[in-house]
Amino acid sequence: MIDATHASNTAPGLDPTLSTLIPQRSIRRNLLLVAVALLLLVGLWVSPQVLRPSVVRDGFAAGTSTVLARQHQVLTVLGLAPEGWPYVGVQSVGNLPGAKVAGAWVFADAVVESQVANQPDLYPTALAYLRASFPRFDFGAASRLPHRLDPGKPAQIFILWDITDCSLLTESQQPQIELTSILWLKTREQLPDFAAPMFAVDAPVDPPADPPGEFDACPAP
Repeated sequence: MIDATHASNTAPGLDPTLSTLIPQRSIRRNLLLVAVALLLLVGLWVSPQVLRPSVVRDGFAAGTSTVLARQHQVLTVLGLAPEGWPYVGVQSVGNLPGAKVAGAWVFADAVVESQVANQPDLYPTALAYLRASFPRFDFGAASRLPHRLDPGKPAQIFILWDITDCSLLTESQQPQIELTSILWLKTREQLPDFAAPMFAVDAPVDPPADPPGEFDACPAP
């Protein structure tokens, strides 16, 4: 028969001194953890790579441009140098006076070279020309903006411009590209002037077109 008066609430074999090793709730400790978390957030907030991601490398950039006269369009291709953390979100490219962005695609490659020598005027659409000239690249939803890029890995952006009024195009125009960070802060950065369509529109045709205007991207006034 068990005498209940001698029952103990202490579990058998449990050393009472172990209770002193269990961390106790502490207001000071909780405040310290909150302070550390706030400092980390502030550090992220003021970090240039988080606040202002970038895709334009100072002092160096390379690009090409192609006139698609049948469509009154210009294709410009520009190298990007993504810098940010932990990624760089490329959202959009802004329109310019005299030209609207018809499409933009990004590929994470250091160099994107045309693998086929094609004449742009042979194709009914710009997309058909792109797919024929760059067969190993997918000009679909996966590469279309918006797009995320890894920092430190070179990339290329293809920008297709609809030419609406050549009289408004200037050589000083610099398209703006909209970027986002992990905090979804939106920033805008200027691309080099050769990312704009003017240099292709203004370039002389050699040999001269026959008839004149055959390779002119400017729409009729």
